[in-house]
Amino acid sequence: EVAESIQPVFGKDCVQILTRKGKLGLGSAYQSGLKLARGDRVVIMDSDLSHHPKFIPEMIKVMDAGDGGRNGRKFDIVSGTRYRP
Repeated sequence: EVAESIQPVFGKDCVQILTRKGKLGLGSAYQSGLKLARGDRVVIMDSDLSHHPKFIPEMIKVMDAGDGGRNGRKFDIVSGTRYRP
């Protein structure tokens, strides 16, 4: 229900909700979501927002900064964790 509340704010193009029947596992949920995803960046989050979306802009900055110019590369994937400050 949290995801449904932010979808009108950002639009259905930016926030897509994929409902699956039953408990099919987190890995298959990621696979299903990535098949549906479109855009330059994809953010995967639990619909209960147990990970706060306020960190998304910071993660985008890290992607764009990449290796700090050492090799001129940006990062393709950035992963966050709540277990490390």
